[in-house]
Amino acid sequence: MNKKLFILLLILLVFTSCKKQDSKEISQTITFDIPFEFGGISRGIYYDFTKQRQLFYISEPYTQKKLFFYDLEGAKVDSIPLKEVSNIIQKIEAIFVRNLDSIVVFGSEKIVLINKRGQIKVNNDLSKFAANEKGDLFMFRFSSLSNFSYSSKKIHVNCSWYNNAFNDYFEKYKVGTLECGKYYYEQFLKNPDLIAVDNYLTDSISITFSKENNYKKFHQKPYAFSEAFYCREIEDELLLFSHYSNLILRLDKKTMDLVDKIKVISDYSTVGVQPVELSKDNHAAFGKVSSQKLQSEASIFDLLYNEKKELFYVILAHDFSKKEGQDIKYRPFSILMYDKNLKKVKETKFDYGTHSPYYCIATQKGLLVLNRYEDEKDKKIFDVYN
Repeated sequence: MNKKLFILLLILLVFTSCKKQDSKEISQTITFDIPFEFGGISRGIYYDFTKQRQLFYISEPYTQKKLFFYDLEGAKVDSIPLKEVSNIIQKIEAIFVRNLDSIVVFGSEKIVLINKRGQIKVNNDLSKFAANEKGDLFMFRFSSLSNFSYSSKKIHVNCSWYNNAFNDYFEKYKVGTLECGKYYYEQFLKNPDLIAVDNYLTDSISITFSKENNYKKFHQKPYAFSEAFYCREIEDELLLFSHYSNLILRLDKKTMDLVDKIKVISDYSTVGVQPVELSKDNHAAFGKVSSQKLQSEASIFDLLYNEKKELFYVILAHDFSKKEGQDIKYRPFSILMYDKNLKKVKETKFDYGTHSPYYCIATQKGLLVLNRYEDEKDKKIFDVYN
């Protein structure tokens, strides 16, 4: 064989192999007619049994005040008004579609059920459970809901201790001081941080506090942090994860007791933002320090589930040293695929500037990942990853 031809074939073989190894396994590209920005809005997946199809829904609660539904070819098929519920919930944190005439809206410590006309059918306020018999005071926050299976009778909600009615620590410590901050985190770790809400769509709503603080299962020390853990529900389990850890916690849904810990390991980054202890040097600017760490260090950003394929997707944002002109929305990230037993199947890395880790949706087709070429006006373009 001619020596030049042999070298050319060798180069071509290496190039082809590299291209295959670098393949992101994109099976399809879908363009959605979504004429608004995604920031801070609720989205999810709903199966329409009447037409045997899966729908993607996304809310725009600020100006249009609507919940939009799309099929998985990108066509807008329906919308539901959110104006009435927006008057009750100042900040919508999550939306769960049970069916097109039964939509649960969460936010401002409220659980509100609306119908397809946007009319309010049930309005429950969790703030009435804010104080326990010992005088401890709690605030309640809803994790952004994924497309997991949720019971119509029970859901789980984050709670945060913030004071005691019989022992107000603001009378002991000046607000904003190091002593005040340390006391808060020490007390936070002594109190529950998860509740089960029973009969949440009825007038007989009740709550049960977790037996212990779940953050202690991530970290034993009273580190300072700016975001609580996230809770996902599937079948008889709760799955908890945090930006500040490389662990996924499996809890029994009925008891909220720990069943197992799964360590997330990446080939490209050390997983988990390293939390900090409050000190004289950082307490005054803790918010800024924490924000910088979340934007620059690798962390688990989301945990999604493909019910049809029985696959979990961990969305892992990688370490990122932002340069001038770069958009953090397109920071490098990986998709780590796990089987139904949370055993790692593979990891696929996406370099800076191609796709966004902040907008991934698990569907029957595969994982929809927002592509960088979404610059067309009123269009959002997703690639389907498998």
